[in-house]
Amino acid sequence: MFHILLFAMVLMKQICSMRVTSCTLFDFKNTAVDIKMLGAGLHRRLLINSTITSTKRLVDCQILYKFLIPSGAYINMDSVHSFLHKHNVAKAKFDIEAPEEKSEETDFYLCPIHGIRRSFIFAESFQLPVHLRYHKPSRLHEATVLFRAPSLLLRCGTHDVSVTNEECKLHIVKAPCDCSIVERKCDWLQIPTSTNVTLRLSVPTGNIEVRLVVITVTLLSVLLSLSIIIFSSLPAAVIKDKRE
Repeated sequence: MFHILLFAMVLMKQICSMRVTSCTLFDFKNTAVDIKMLGAGLHRRLLINSTITSTKRLVDCQILYKFLIPSGAYINMDSVHSFLHKHNVAKAKFDIEAPEEKSEETDFYLCPIHGIRRSFIFAESFQLPVHLRYHKPSRLHEATVLFRAPSLLLRCGTHDVSVTNEECKLHIVKAPCDCSIVERKCDWLQIPTSTNVTLRLSVPTGNIEVRLVVITVTLLSVLLSLSIIIFSSLPAAVIKDKRE
């Protein structure tokens, strides 16, 4: 049964890929978005390498990256701008103090400052600082955070894909027109990519089995400390009377 389900998933993925590549407006030959995680600990850097190759010249085109930041991570919006000198960042809301169980997946958009003027190829590499959240204790002593490659979106001034190409209509998505005003939405073509990378990161957690022991010891320590403080603060005469 498992093998049948796996075969069906692979078949559906191939069919969807064939449908996407049927959008021949630009005749893409090589499109890829690869990601790799750099660093260790809770503060890391996501390395993104993207490539677009078309047999038709791309004229006055904009690129938009759509990330889905998992609930177990966040972007520090106060400092991210200092790392991205060639990209504009769309505003997004992250509660950097919230733990994983009180957070949710968040859309995050990046726009290259320089689009595609007149070229057959677009390629770039950059790093995005990401931070992992606190995870509640578990019996496995660790939690898993999944990072997926961003979606690569394209819009060009000389091609209104939502009107001129019927095959491309199936692959039009709504996204911010640019990273300065996220409330204003435009039609973008979601470019098919030859890679579907998912990174699995392990985050250490506390051991839930020792929580009761820790709480008990902590309470006893607090009660003992309070008893010592109260006893030592009593007047000497009171203590003497009690002894007599």
